[in-house]
Amino acid sequence: MTICYSVPMLDIRSGLLLASSLSLLTLQQCGPSHGRPSDPNSKSATSSITWVSDKSGSYPVTDNTKFVYVDNYQIGPRELMGIRLEERIVDVQRTDRECCETHITVAGTPTRGTAWTIKRDGREGEVYGRFYRTTDGGCCGSNIRYVYFDLLTGRQLFSATRPLAEIDVVEACCDLNRYFAVDRLSEPGDDTLVAKLQYGGESHAAQVTYLTIVPNSQDSAVADIEVDFLQAGKLSPLISQERYDAAFPRDFTIFPAGYPNNPPPTASVLNDLSLVLTVDKHQQIKIPIVNDHLALGSAKLPHGFEFRDTPPKDYEGHAMQ
Repeated sequence: MTICYSVPMLDIRSGLLLASSLSLLTLQQCGPSHGRPSDPNSKSATSSITWVSDKSGSYPVTDNTKFVYVDNYQIGPRELMGIRLEERIVDVQRTDRECCETHITVAGTPTRGTAWTIKRDGREGEVYGRFYRTTDGGCCGSNIRYVYFDLLTGRQLFSATRPLAEIDVVEACCDLNRYFAVDRLSEPGDDTLVAKLQYGGESHAAQVTYLTIVPNSQDSAVADIEVDFLQAGKLSPLISQERYDAAFPRDFTIFPAGYPNNPPPTASVLNDLSLVLTVDKHQQIKIPIVNDHLALGSAKLPHGFEFRDTPPKDYEGHAMQ
């Protein structure tokens, strides 16, 4: 693009303004625009609202796209990178149902690495710490389920119906971040308990087991499961007793021996630690973490509870969510 402009030049040697072509000259210059250059990484999007009619009535459909830029995603002790997210959320706001129908599509473009896309139906989606998190369920008294995706790769890592428990190793950056997720597959009020337990980090598949109640071993349905950390005989609750904040639970922080003068920590620090699950406020399940692994064989289970490698019949589909 060029900008052209004209500048009149006056001959004033005689003190007179001359009208001749020799005395009134026009200087025309053309040059490049000094506006911001076009950026191939720049993008724009639109939003819309439309009304759809069918036999049950007329209802709005909103289609909104927005961009989020994560500029401080840590990939090393002193290394950051950026991730651009293009988030499209389509809400079908039906009036003949308790909740709306939401379709979420998120496209991630890291400054280094491979672009990825997530497509999922749910109530909402958001950046949550080092994850992209979707929320679904909650209709008609059902479980609210959170699904966590890796911001770097878009890979699904965890699903949970309770706050995600995080273990943070000081001075280890993200390599030793560990998470424990409880995803209750059975619904509140069911006459049994089936919970998918997951433990792992961001770069490898999680260790998965299923906690169940042996049929007819309990008098009533399980209402709630809480998670605490246990180390050196001290119990540290995931949720503060003073302020219940399920959206942002507290991390469990490990200070390696010799901190802050120790060499970079390794997975050996993920030892001598236990996860304590309290069921209905009076039954406790203690699962040790040994060598960065859930030591299920050494776990302490109340009467009627057991671990399974696979989900019980009729819950296989729930486990794949």
